[in-house]
Amino acid sequence: MNDVDEDVLAGRRRTWMVGGLLLLTTGLAWTLSELGIAPLGLLGLVTEPLAFIVFAIGLGREGSVTARHPVGTIALAGLGVLVVAQPLVRMMLNGMPMGEGPQASEQYAVMHQNVGIALDVTALVLAVVAAVAIVMAGVVPSPWRWLPVVALIVALIARALPLLRHGPLTMDALLTVLRTANLLNPLMLLILGAAAVVLAARSLSRLPISTVA
Repeated sequence: MNDVDEDVLAGRRRTWMVGGLLLLTTGLAWTLSELGIAPLGLLGLVTEPLAFIVFAIGLGREGSVTARHPVGTIALAGLGVLVVAQPLVRMMLNGMPMGEGPQASEQYAVMHQNVGIALDVTALVLAVVAAVAIVMAGVVPSPWRWLPVVALIVALIARALPLLRHGPLTMDALLTVLRTANLLNPLMLLILGAAAVVLAARSLSRLPISTVA
């Protein structure tokens, strides 16, 4: 990256370091939350959206991993906002009165399901757009720029694993699968955060970074 001037490099370095540390904190918080330290999940609800917004907007224009192209930037920042919005929406739904009548409980369950599907589809669309935007922007050097795509695939696998509950698994095997599924997303956040910190450190020491797509 010798052709990138120092101001550009500094903006990217700050973004990668701060965003990476936020993702590492998030991944650790979610991991420990899944392992039983539930209050740390609240920390993840703060640091994860902050990380996405930092990467989207950048600490300095040159730091944006989407090169501040509107669609990708909005998608990545929106994904961060959705991290907080999802549990809030579900909490509001849980607090709504069920209503009366023979079909009230069924209608309540259908509403919950439909809202959940809408949130999941929105998150998927935003994640796909953001991941593609990061690859296309070319700000993050290759092969690192492909990590969000890998993270998206892992997230889809994590969502699919619970479907195995309908298969011929023993209860112990099913519990192991579900625990694994719950830990995949925090693990990918840790990997993404570590990669960003490594990129920042390597740019600081001016070690060569591959930019070949």
